[in-house]
Amino acid sequence: MSYYQYSVTLRYMCRTFPQKCSSFYPESTNPALVCNIDMILDYMNSGIFAIIPKSCYPALGLTAGPGDVCMMDSTKDHTDEAMRECGEAMFRILTDKFAGIFLKNTKFLLSDTPTIADFRFAPMLIYIKIATKLPSRLEEYFNDDMGNLPLFLDTIKKVIDFAQPKWKI
Repeated sequence: MSYYQYSVTLRYMCRTFPQKCSSFYPESTNPALVCNIDMILDYMNSGIFAIIPKSCYPALGLTAGPGDVCMMDSTKDHTDEAMRECGEAMFRILTDKFAGIFLKNTKFLLSDTPTIADFRFAPMLIYIKIATKLPSRLEEYFNDDMGNLPLFLDTIKKVIDFAQPKWKI
């Protein structure tokens, strides 16, 4: 499943099970919020998610894809430099867009209640923390705002256990 399909799947679940999920994607009651949710999901798919494989997969022993620096013998020596560069770019995106805009005035991404954009983004912070230290607002968002949702941290515990030894603290 590609990054793009996750967003489609989340939308599908909200539409298929509105009695349980409509508050996370309120198409019929809050179309303005749905536009914000869609914009954030599209921004993630075309922006930060493209950097994740290059910035943290090599640290986990995973391949980043054909033609990537860590995959070619002639450029493998530059893997750490490429990961650092991607981590710096990711930190700028997290600071400018996510902390600076999407979480500036709200508890969750452009909302005071969690949406599918949060359920899509927050788990990715587990891997992003391999590439860069999170801005303080994103640490608060992950640990407190999302962390206080029922079952959120329990659901992703195994992923945290897998990635945490590589986190930039």
